[in-house]
Amino acid sequence: MFHNKGDYTELLAQIERLVQVVMCGSHRNSALLTPKDNPRMTKLKSTVSRLPSISNEDHKTLKTWLLTISNPELRPSAALPKDHELLVKTEPTTRKCRSSNTPKSPTSTSASPKVTTINEPSEYATAFSPYQPKKYSNLSVFEALHSVITTPLKSTDEKNGFIYMFWDKKYFGMVKIGRTVDLQARLDQWNTQCKRTHSYLTVATNGEQDEIPHVSRIERLIHLELKEYRRQRRCEGCGKNHVEWFHVGETHAVKVFQKWREWIIQKPYALDPHTGEWTIRADMMHTLTQVCEPVPVEQMQPTPGRRDKRKPVRRSAPFNR
Repeated sequence: MFHNKGDYTELLAQIERLVQVVMCGSHRNSALLTPKDNPRMTKLKSTVSRLPSISNEDHKTLKTWLLTISNPELRPSAALPKDHELLVKTEPTTRKCRSSNTPKSPTSTSASPKVTTINEPSEYATAFSPYQPKKYSNLSVFEALHSVITTPLKSTDEKNGFIYMFWDKKYFGMVKIGRTVDLQARLDQWNTQCKRTHSYLTVATNGEQDEIPHVSRIERLIHLELKEYRRQRRCEGCGKNHVEWFHVGETHAVKVFQKWREWIIQKPYALDPHTGEWTIRADMMHTLTQVCEPVPVEQMQPTPGRRDKRKPVRRSAPFNR
């Protein structure tokens, strides 16, 4: 695909061909809008213009990303030997867009694409594995959220702080979600101990992130809402087992955060003068059915497990959105 930095002039054309192949009509048209009508395309063109000057490490990372998204047989959990030859589709055959009512074919009958052989393993083939706290593994997302949200706050839940989300370019498609009282100090700590450079995702709407009340409780609720997508891995930098990674898209992760932020700023917990505990206010109990309903997942991997097709899927709107 891109063996040297001089090949970046073809990158936009390759992306457009990829969009034509994998997207349906409406999404394809939206993605291929002219830069004037599409801020994302403007940003992409600006980024591509700077690619010839990137470091060798970033060039290698970009090539790994392109390998991953252009080869459907590559999976994050599939560790490849170093001498494995990756086949990268460079000119896929154009397919007709399949309607949502058309059953998905188990096998592809399209012609074989032209391929290029690259003797380099994907750095995305890492040791991520599913992870869930045992206490909630057998509960649905709704049941787990309702169980925690109605429990009186612990002393650690009473403090304010920040929810952070960061990503590592080496682990494309994974989001780390945690809490802290100092965003910059926490990021520096992760970078130092893990010997990696991480970047925060933008979760603020006004350019500056606000403190979150009862941040420990909100972190736990976010983790539970995304529990079906939670992953763990042994860090090669610090040697620890990190269990707060999630295989979700950035957009969905931010939506989940925003839902819980909007709920908690309404001060749903109050100090009970009789018990001395922080509990859900009586006038907020009616919000639990809605807020414990997970944010609808769009264009993400399906939740593991079987679903009874005879019953309609409940997709209530997230609370107060």
